Amino acid sequence: MIVEFNGKDNIGREDERQIAMIVKEAFKEKLEWFYKGMDKEKMQLLIEKSITYNLGFYYVEDGEILGVTLLATKGNRYLSNRKEITKHMKFWNGVMYKLSFSDFGLKANELNLGMIAVCPNARGKGIGKKMLSHVYNTAIREQKDTITLDVINTNIDAKRLYEKEGFKESTYLSTHFITKGMGFSGLSIMKKTLDRSLSAT
Repeated sequence: MIVEFNGKDNIGREDERQIAMIVKEAFKEKLEWFYKGMDKEKMQLLIEKSITYNLGFYYVEDGEILGVTLLATKGNRYLSNRKEITKHMKFWNGVMYKLSFSDFGLKANELNLGMIAVCPNARGKGIGKKMLSHVYNTAIREQKDTITLDVINTNIDAKRLYEKEGFKESTYLSTHFITKGMGFSGLSIMKKTLDRSLSAT
């Protein structure tokens, strides 16, 4: 079952913890670089605090959260990059965090698929595909005609999946010297245009 976000105040403490753990596991290398030198407990708490719950949803089965999707629109980030988060990071890591999770370049007609993650023990069950389908419905509901996302160059399987879903690479960014500590050296910016005549279900 898909549960829509309805603001941070409406997320239970345990659900908040589970969601942050799924996100941290799926984007472990990247997030650990931003929070470099920090103990695991503090990193976990800051990830919990940074998720805005403005737009997105999570997938629940038998009372357990198995998947999370974080979305953004212009002026509506999925992760907070405010000083209350970045002040705990090293200077350069904080600068890169602010740049990575800004809405710079995002257009008014676009929905950004920031993060989509499935719990490791629930992968291969079609949960990711169900969540991706719901992203399309969300875009139509929010009156967006284009979905954008970025894929790191080491995640070939994800890129192939998005290509099968109709996403096309619009730009490739070589980021070697900036992101080598995160385990990748380039980003594919991908986009998919939706049919605005369709109705959200």
